[in-house]
Amino acid sequence: MATQTRIDLFEKTVNESYEWVNEVDRETGLDDRHYAFAALRGTLHAIRDEITADQSGHVSAQLPTLLRGVFFEGWDPSRIPADDRSVDGFLDHVRPAFMGYGRENDLPRIVRDTLTVLERKMPDVMAKVKHTLPRHVREVWP
Repeated sequence: MATQTRIDLFEKTVNESYEWVNEVDRETGLDDRHYAFAALRGTLHAIRDEITADQSGHVSAQLPTLLRGVFFEGWDPSRIPADDRSVDGFLDHVRPAFMGYGRENDLPRIVRDTLTVLERKMPDVMAKVKHTLPRHVREVWP
């Protein structure tokens, strides 16, 4: 007869991931954890697609295990960041997650607020990431 047991790593990563989502929810004022998760996921993907594979490894190492999986979801490590990166291109990574949100003009603020949380959670890594991006992409940063 099997006994019911918890897997502590699973419990820990779920709890830590909820903390990150809840912090994004508070910072953005979305008042909706679904959209807060969408903001976090989309912003992480936008960052991932703007940096090198080596930098992606550094960012992912700072994330809770569950969010690390989200970070790498759909990743193409052979992709090289485009030379013509722009704020609009960066925001376009996040935009699909907000279809139906109804306040499209809030997206730059939501992404900026999400980046604020990421900088608070991973200050050293995010400072390095920020300084490797072109100036016009850094404009979305807080």
